[in-house]
Amino acid sequence: MNYRLVLLALAGLWLCMVAEVRAKMIEAPLPEKKIAQLKEQKLPVYIHAKTLEYQEPRNVYIGSGYVDIKYGDLRLRADEVVFYADSGQTRATGNVILDDGDNRLVGEELEINLRSKLGILYRGEAFLAPAYFLTGEKIERLAEDKFLVTRGTYTTCDQSIPDWQFKVERCLVHLEHYVYLTDFSLYMKKVPVFRFPYALLPIKTQRATGLLIPRLGYSNTDGFILGESFFWAINEWTDATITADYFSKRGIGGGLEFRYALTPEDEGKLQSYLIRDWITKQDRWKTYINIRQDLGGGVKNVLRADMLSDRQYEQQFDSDISRRRRQEQDSYLWLYKNWEAYGAGSVADYTEDLYNADKNKQWRLPELKIFAISQPVFDTPLFYKLELSALNWNRELAGEAEETQRLHLHPEVRLPLEIGPRSVITPRAGYSQTWYAENKQGVSDQRGLYDVGIRLDGPQPYRTYERKTSNGLTRVKHLLAPFIDYNYVPREDQADLLKFNALDEIPGENIVHYGIIQHVLGYFSSPEQAENVRELVLFTVSKEYDIEEERREGISGQPRRPFLPLKFDMEFKPTPKLRLDWEMRYDVYEGKVAGNNMDSWLTLSDYISLGAGWRYTNGELNDFEDQPDDINTLYGGAWFYLSKKITLGFSGNYNVEYNQWVEQRYSLRYNSQCWGVGLSFVDRFDKDEFTFNISLSGLSSAGGT
Repeated sequence: MNYRLVLLALAGLWLCMVAEVRAKMIEAPLPEKKIAQLKEQKLPVYIHAKTLEYQEPRNVYIGSGYVDIKYGDLRLRADEVVFYADSGQTRATGNVILDDGDNRLVGEELEINLRSKLGILYRGEAFLAPAYFLTGEKIERLAEDKFLVTRGTYTTCDQSIPDWQFKVERCLVHLEHYVYLTDFSLYMKKVPVFRFPYALLPIKTQRATGLLIPRLGYSNTDGFILGESFFWAINEWTDATITADYFSKRGIGGGLEFRYALTPEDEGKLQSYLIRDWITKQDRWKTYINIRQDLGGGVKNVLRADMLSDRQYEQQFDSDISRRRRQEQDSYLWLYKNWEAYGAGSVADYTEDLYNADKNKQWRLPELKIFAISQPVFDTPLFYKLELSALNWNRELAGEAEETQRLHLHPEVRLPLEIGPRSVITPRAGYSQTWYAENKQGVSDQRGLYDVGIRLDGPQPYRTYERKTSNGLTRVKHLLAPFIDYNYVPREDQADLLKFNALDEIPGENIVHYGIIQHVLGYFSSPEQAENVRELVLFTVSKEYDIEEERREGISGQPRRPFLPLKFDMEFKPTPKLRLDWEMRYDVYEGKVAGNNMDSWLTLSDYISLGAGWRYTNGELNDFEDQPDDINTLYGGAWFYLSKKITLGFSGNYNVEYNQWVEQRYSLRYNSQCWGVGLSFVDRFDKDEFTFNISLSGLSSAGGT
């Protein structure tokens, strides 16, 4: 059975269901507006002028000198104005300025109806919010959001000589929709770039249907790259992007990205790309689906389908390092519902190995889960929690299929007891019972294990330091929170059980985990706001002692090592501009670091920001970050904001183990008030890429690959 196709079919069915529901919502008739609501409302007119004449028979006002008229949210100023009070028709001449909210029209002559706001501006210019600039021999306002320009210009630049502009014979501007250009030329400063007879360009501030600016690039493995995309704003809640790419050395590819968002809780995305690879002579593809949906009644679901034509697809085509290095692909459908103290869910999951050559596969069809979070037992001081799961599991290992069903139950009770100021001791006890149904080999089994433990938290001494600084820091509180946690699980031979995940082999434990947590809290205040608290440092030092290992008889060459690696975990955030996260394990017997994670971010000023990190794992001590092999990688980046317009960036990943750069990325970006251009070069160990992108503010964006 092809579970990929099953998941894809489920995704398609779900998208159709959502579309049908939304279509019914759209088809619902709107309430008809009453005729009375459509009648124009007459507002009072305020006229101020150096000289004002009133002609009573025609009910006309004639002003001269500095004339200033206010009508609703309109304000009209000019040297001379003729206003017909009955109709609202107005003619203004000489230094005309019309303000309509955020819009402004300036010119030599204006004919307008103040009530409808429709009219014609002669030999003038207009600013239309949010950032559209028009000039023309004639600018006609056809509707509140439509302007027709004759023999003029269109741009989003506010300079006297714009960085770019369209010089047009005729131009229709429909705000939040499109600009229709007829017989126009593109000018960069005073230099003509190209001329076209007609164009339709989206000018929505949010989304608009139309062609995006082509993408240009070059790769030493893919050759010259040319791409074009068509963006389709289907409606307010749905859009799609259709892409076509040409790779001179690789082939021709095409993709589709479909998105919808009914509510913040109901959204979905489908991405699919197909390329006919001239090198491998194969059709290579990738499909990714991610859907979140509220089904009503508190029931929610998440669907993810992650499918590839072959293991090397992402390694050769994806620009994300984490995806190029991932070990498996995982697709699932998850249904769940949460109550105040309980929850239930069901998961259908398919996972395929991308790391091993034999392409191991496993799937859950399905797994049912019920849980109860920690809560009191009636009115007693005793607390309990519960985990219950039922699983149907299949897998293929090296071509051999296995299948079983598993039922797992784990109740736990705990009794927190206060033993002093800020001190609590909590004994706990639980029991894990697991049943396995008969598999294809006719084997069934069951396992029962109890676990007990006790934890001591506190006491928690603290000290507060008073301090006044320029940034509003008034107090610093240093708090210590020591803990000791003991857990015991008897060792039991579980070699005969099928191993699907960690639940199928619960290791015996007789371990004491102890440490101390340090909190440094900053109390900030300012004249503008009340005091607020921010954690400056969270630092944990902990260690584990294995009692069972201490009791084990020493074997030649295998001495007892009851102390597990010393653990350090810190979050350091002294200012909003600096953060350091650090996780480290230190092997006290070998006297060396077993694993290390460091991530740091620093904003030095308005002009420089830095980021750096280190990933180190000793594979012999395993399970640090769940990686299969030793890792020793450095990464970092620096971004220089050379001015308000120019940004220079460097970033890279370096493999210390192999003394090799995994990736180096260089970028340069220039952003003007109304346009931008960017260059970037990526040097990977197996591929080099050059990209170019350009954007014109107010028009469709552009990019390169």
